[in-house]
Amino acid sequence: MKKMTFGDELLQFARTVDILDEKLFMNIKEIINDYAKERWGVKFVKIMNLKFDLDGNRVLEKFFLREYSKGSEAHEMVNIETSRGQMAYVIKKKKPVWISAKDRESYLDKTDEYVDDWSNLQDIPEYQNITHNPQIKTSIIVPFYELEKERRYLRGVANYEISEYLPFSLSSQDEILTLTDTISELLNLYNVRERQEHNTNYAIERLQTKLETFNSLRRKNKIFIASPSNGRDDVREAITTLLEESFSDIEVVDWAKNQDTGSISQKLFEDINSSRYGICYFSEWAEEKQAYMDNINVMFEAGLMHSKFTTFNDEKPLWIPIREANAPDFPFDVQGFNTIVVPRDKEEKLEVKEFKKILYGFIQNMTHRLENDIY
Repeated sequence: MKKMTFGDELLQFARTVDILDEKLFMNIKEIINDYAKERWGVKFVKIMNLKFDLDGNRVLEKFFLREYSKGSEAHEMVNIETSRGQMAYVIKKKKPVWISAKDRESYLDKTDEYVDDWSNLQDIPEYQNITHNPQIKTSIIVPFYELEKERRYLRGVANYEISEYLPFSLSSQDEILTLTDTISELLNLYNVRERQEHNTNYAIERLQTKLETFNSLRRKNKIFIASPSNGRDDVREAITTLLEESFSDIEVVDWAKNQDTGSISQKLFEDINSSRYGICYFSEWAEEKQAYMDNINVMFEAGLMHSKFTTFNDEKPLWIPIREANAPDFPFDVQGFNTIVVPRDKEEKLEVKEFKKILYGFIQNMTHRLENDIY
């Protein structure tokens, strides 16, 4: 009967853990580091996860918690297809290696002749290390896997780096395999917890969005109109006239006509909070520039509307942006919903019928989407 080693104890513990958070993972990883250092003189235990980058390339990325952050010198990433390093080589071969210099004495970064005493692989590529003190004479790299529906999937490598030459032995081989299996188990548990946390956070965000929808449905059937005090009167008049003619059931709050005393900001928040919909006419004439510009106050009010006036099903904003032609680009992102560009003739007169027709379609679509916004 095989005597149980400390590595076996670690693996048995890992297989009994249900949930693995960051603190527990760090504690166990420190135990593994200390044991590997005491047993074989391991200087570094490096965990590299197999992933895909944004371009679809297979890469090995150093697993990190609080030890360092992405972008730091310690953040290591290896492209499997382009790298000539030893870890990429192990991924391609899917075999563990026990690498030392051919003369058994040289540091790995000081020689180009290597020997693999584990799998007897030939043509070992050049040793690469980004640490400041890469004085390593033995590098043991072991691929680890994840079991899913009775199939094994390659998930990365564990790299044990040792300052001195360590002769290969079957007992050390078995123990290092056990340690690597432990690391694999821990990573699987940690990744499951991360996925659960991500899914929980996503569910909470959806609930918050849904709550906003319910709040929208409970708000009064009001539409808040934001426009600059020196904006074109013809546009403002066409907006209010259309609402009176075709949407008389919607209460209109025209902020430009607000005459209330007291806190202006408090009244603004209250009016927007109690409304379901909004219209923002941004443009005002800048005499010094001889051009239309977006009014800063209207942009602020649009931001408040954008955070409040949304549906749950399509999450599109329930406010309508209106601007004059040839106005500069918005200083913020309004992609995903349309903007009404004020139609004018060659003499800069408002084409009232055309403008009302366009605005009518926008308002009808907006109110229809909210009315049908159910589960």
